[in-house]
Amino acid sequence: MKKRTGGPRFWQRAIVWTVIASATGAYAQPAPHSDVVLSEQQTTDAELFRLTNGTLRIKPCGGEVVRVTFVPGPSVPDLSNPALPDSGCPSTSFSVYASDQSIEVVTAALRVDVGRNSSAVCFSVHGKLMLAETDWPFPRSVISTTTDGRQAHAASEWFALTSEGRVYGLGQHQTGLMNERNTELVLSQDNTNISIPILVPFRGYGVLWNSASVTDLNHQFRQVVSFASNDSDAVDYYYIGGPSVDKIIAGYRRLSGTAPLFPRWAYGYWQSKLAAGLGWKVGTLSGNLHHICAFVR
Repeated sequence: MKKRTGGPRFWQRAIVWTVIASATGAYAQPAPHSDVVLSEQQTTDAELFRLTNGTLRIKPCGGEVVRVTFVPGPSVPDLSNPALPDSGCPSTSFSVYASDQSIEVVTAALRVDVGRNSSAVCFSVHGKLMLAETDWPFPRSVISTTTDGRQAHAASEWFALTSEGRVYGLGQHQTGLMNERNTELVLSQDNTNISIPILVPFRGYGVLWNSASVTDLNHQFRQVVSFASNDSDAVDYYYIGGPSVDKIIAGYRRLSGTAPLFPRWAYGYWQSKLAAGLGWKVGTLSGNLHHICAFVR
């Protein structure tokens, strides 16, 4: 070992069925794999992997937070955006260990393995496997497509989840469900449908999917969950370690920025025109308004 130290739905479902068959042992895994790691290089803040079909970047962000990015080209473009500023993922020290089977990116709190034969990424804490990308038929893809008459890319990612526990997160949806296991959702913004693309399994971690595109989340099968964005130039996500939900939310807040409180006057008295139908009630409420506002100030 060596060590270095440094700073369209049909096809989606067809792929998912292939992944399920692989996970249950129905298919033998042929070789060679289409996503073989050809070489790897350490930079000041990340580990870069040249694959047969693109470039994979593993960037530790401090603590139990790691950013994983894949592009089909030879270099990773600037993917920064106001919702996830670069300051949320500062450079941190890490070590790299290489063996015949994988390359390990190790921080003080987390180990990230990249399989040489499939480039699938898995995350472990204190020797316990927390999350793994599927290794067959492939862990991820970015393909050319057309959106509204223009050339674009569609990005997809597949994770192999454990069968136990519930799955939370993903924002506010009109499904009546809090546990999103074995469901399918369209992550987009609409009236009473507020999507936040962070998945929080019961096992004790979060996955924040970084794409502003309309995204299909498919978890209709117990062992596989997939993100598929209609218009995204890269696969880009963050692994946020827990194990508590408070810690996962803290990691999300660090990435997205702390939400400031409203000024004190914004927490004053709110009066609905439907709450007091009788004239004397309106008068009574108005008479008390001065005292209420004085208390809030």
